[in-house]
Amino acid sequence: MADNSTAPESYLPVGETAADLYVERTNFGGTILGAYLYGIHFTLAVIALHYFFSGKSLRKVEWPMVAYTVLLFTGSTLYMVATSKWAENMWIENRNYPGGPLGYYLNEFNTPMIILGNAAYIFNNFLADGLLVYRTWIVYNRNWLIIAFPVIVFLGSTIMSIMATYQLAQPGAKFFSHIGLVMSLPYFSLSIALNLILTIMIATKLLLSRRRLMAILGPEHAKIYTGIVAMLVESAAVYSVFSILFIATFSINNSLFNACLPIQAQIMCIAPLLIMIRVARGRAYSREAATSNNSKHSVSFNPNSSNGRRETYNMSTLNDGGVNMSTTKIVSEV
Repeated sequence: MADNSTAPESYLPVGETAADLYVERTNFGGTILGAYLYGIHFTLAVIALHYFFSGKSLRKVEWPMVAYTVLLFTGSTLYMVATSKWAENMWIENRNYPGGPLGYYLNEFNTPMIILGNAAYIFNNFLADGLLVYRTWIVYNRNWLIIAFPVIVFLGSTIMSIMATYQLAQPGAKFFSHIGLVMSLPYFSLSIALNLILTIMIATKLLLSRRRLMAILGPEHAKIYTGIVAMLVESAAVYSVFSILFIATFSINNSLFNACLPIQAQIMCIAPLLIMIRVARGRAYSREAATSNNSKHSVSFNPNSSNGRRETYNMSTLNDGGVNMSTTKIVSEV
């Protein structure tokens, strides 16, 4: 009987090293994981739109939030279409490209599909970072001075993203060339630094507000704003964690970057949508909660927004820091 123990090895690509195959595997794996997370993004977008419209007349719909959700999903869809088509070109349409799929990957990073994908990524990154800046502004009671530095970083990141996209769209441009790294690395670094700064700022504010909100609202209602899950969502911590993994692999030119990029492209859309859903449900940390250390409080939250009803609790804080438990509950239409 013939020995078939080595038969599978005979089907391995000819002339490709283990390192070459590792690059291709990370590309393939990233495409699959990105598609899976795109499905999650689609589901969350539908849920968000449901909360925006449910139980409300068209005049009372928060159209800016609807537009934001639709734009974010549109950008994500364009990115998925572009990366899927590029993968098809790399592995199927240009199977005999000099150097194989790896050669195509290294030398054809300025094709129309990749330019479209890069533009969609930059667009979504702008939306995601912009929402995080806005939420920080809300959490800090609309204090422009506090968010001045994050806004400067945000503007720097936006400018660098436009420059990087333009440079990579030039004929003969290569993503992993010297000029490609010079333009891309500062952009990614600024964006991720912004994520970390804002995440820490929001989480810190929520932790500092935890005791005061528990005294005013009670443990059950305060948990809506300051519970572990609430703080993780509000601060977009998941976005920041994946951003760190992304920049770490990219900066050292590790091929695992290929798997992290599609994941990052969808995570930066999912994190804002989770915040938007909390806003739509009336559970996001609001301006009323941020100003709840005043002598008189009117704290609004809407756990049943699908019914179009908002519950407002009027409370008085005593001089010794206690709370007057004689509260009134006003239920009004949203």
